[in-house]
Amino acid sequence: MTSLFDPGLFWRYRSVIVAGAATTLLLGACSVAASFVFGLAGWLLKASKLRACAWAGGAYVEALRNTPDLLYIYGLYFGLVTVGVTFSAFTSAVLALGIQGGAYIAEIIRGAFTAVSNEQRVAARALGLKPWKSLAYVELPQMLRVAFPALGNQVISTLLGTALASVIAVPELTYQSQIIGDSTYQYFSVFSVDAVIYLVLVQALTRLFHLIDHLWFGPWRGTV
Repeated sequence: MTSLFDPGLFWRYRSVIVAGAATTLLLGACSVAASFVFGLAGWLLKASKLRACAWAGGAYVEALRNTPDLLYIYGLYFGLVTVGVTFSAFTSAVLALGIQGGAYIAEIIRGAFTAVSNEQRVAARALGLKPWKSLAYVELPQMLRVAFPALGNQVISTLLGTALASVIAVPELTYQSQIIGDSTYQYFSVFSVDAVIYLVLVQALTRLFHLIDHLWFGPWRGTV
């Protein structure tokens, strides 16, 4: 009779599990990078004075924030094949997570931008700063201070979202756990290990973001 939990399972399959965790981190990093690109583009479109661009940016943000990631993973990997466009499973997952994550980042950037008072922009212009210098030296540091906690949460959300890539056989942590479970029938054991690894990764990221926030933005937040 198979026991509910096998404490030796991690050690026996450590190379497979570690490889899956490494793929998860790589997939997460690439997806986060893509989401920042899409997020910046979405924010610029939504903030545009051109009505068509603003409408497109708004439609992108609202549509992507209100539909599940899995739809885009399936759509990019399986749907585009019908029109002759083929992406690898890894690329499809990166694009899907990046496109949807970008919608949230666009809103985070928008909120941070509006948090900077217009008087400071006017003062920067009065001092002779060009718009790009005002953005770089006056607005951006304040925007980062406001946006950093939310951006950290979004990075963690994207990392956890990489588990969805298992449905198209990206060999990340959840997929590798499924394979081990199929071969050993120790599903409770393997997914318990899976959960612990995700927990460790998220806690490590959380502490890293907290440290960066404390060291970089602490003086502005009134902390030591």
